[in-house]
Amino acid sequence: MILDEYNSILTEISAGLDYAVDVRPKAGIEVKRVPEFKKEGSASAYYYRPAMDGSRGGTFYANLRDVEETVKFGMKTLAYHEGIPGHHFQIAIQSELEGVPIFRTIGLFTAYIEGWALYAEQLAWELGFYKNDPFILFFSVPCRTKEIFITLCHKVLFMNSEEKYIKEITEIRSMMERSTKFLSLSGLSGIMVGIYALVGAYIAYRLFYVENGSLLYNIIDRQEMTAEVENLIILALVILVLAVGTVIVLSLKKSQKDGEKLWNPAARRAVVNMAIPLVTGGIFILILLSNGLYGFLAPATLLFYGLALVNASKFTFEELRSLGIVQILLGLLASYFIGYGLLFWALGFGLMHIVYGIVMHVKYEK
Repeated sequence: MILDEYNSILTEISAGLDYAVDVRPKAGIEVKRVPEFKKEGSASAYYYRPAMDGSRGGTFYANLRDVEETVKFGMKTLAYHEGIPGHHFQIAIQSELEGVPIFRTIGLFTAYIEGWALYAEQLAWELGFYKNDPFILFFSVPCRTKEIFITLCHKVLFMNSEEKYIKEITEIRSMMERSTKFLSLSGLSGIMVGIYALVGAYIAYRLFYVENGSLLYNIIDRQEMTAEVENLIILALVILVLAVGTVIVLSLKKSQKDGEKLWNPAARRAVVNMAIPLVTGGIFILILLSNGLYGFLAPATLLFYGLALVNASKFTFEELRSLGIVQILLGLLASYFIGYGLLFWALGFGLMHIVYGIVMHVKYEK
C-alpha cells in the first residue's frame, strides 16, 4: 500500500511538470522496498542511480521495516526529494549527458545533489502539488533544517580563522531564526496599534461614560442591546480593522526591506497558532453579546488575545510572549474589577502595545 502511494505521488507530479520543465531523463523510475537483509541499517528512503549503460532505470527505495515510520503527511515531500523532480531528475539527466568526460556524468558533490533535492521540495510546493495538504505547513520545518545543516557543514569545513568562524556561526544562527520564526513584525506597528486603542478608549469613555452616564461595565446582570452598545461595537471593529491593516502594511515594508517573503512558512505557523485562541475568543465574545453580558467583553478580549500572543510567540519574537502574559494578567484583573473594564482594556491594548513597540523598534530595527 505504501509503495502504491509513492507510485501514485510520482505519477501525479510527473504528469503535471510539462509546463515547468523542458528536459526529462530518458530513464524511468521504479519504487521498491529496501531489501530485507539491509533494512535495519538503511535510511527511511534513498535513491539509486540508473545503470550507466541504460539497461536499468533509477530506483526509489522505501524502507518498510516499520510501517509506522512512514507518516502520511511526509510521503509527498520524500517522494519529491528522492524521485521526481528531485534526485531522479538531477542524477539521471546527469548520467545521460553526452560529449562530456565520464566523471561529469557521476554525481560527486553532495552539497549540489542534496541542494537540488531540497529545491525540488520547494518547487513542488510552488507548482501547487501540496494543495489541500495542511500538514505540509509543519513538515516544512524539518525539511528546511536539512538545508541549514548542509550549509553548516560546508561552512565549518572551510573556515580558516577564529574571526571568520564567529562571523559564519552568527550568519548560520540568523539563517535558522529566519527559517523557523516570523521576524517581519514591525515595532512601529505595535506603537500605532497602541495609539489606535488609546484613541478608541478615549472616544468610548467620552461618549458612553461621560455624556450618557453608561454603566455597561459596572454591572454583571444581563442587559439589552442599545444604540450605545451598537456604536461601541462599531467603534471596536473600526479600531480592529485599522490595527490589522497597519500591522500588515508595516510588516510588508519590513519584509521587503529585509529581502524576505512576508507570507512564508514561519508566518503561516504563527498565524495558525494565533488564530486558534482568537477564533475561540471571538465565538465566546459573540456568546457574551447575545446574552447581554457586556461587562465581560473587555476581560474576554484581553484574555484570549493574550493567549493568542503566547501561543504564537514560539514562531516569532520572544518578546511577544511577555506581552501576551501581561494581557492575560490584565484580563484577569478586569474580570474581577468589572467596573474598570475599559481602563484595563486601554492599558492592555493601548499602553502595553506602545511600550512593546518601542522596545522592539529600539532592539531590532535601529
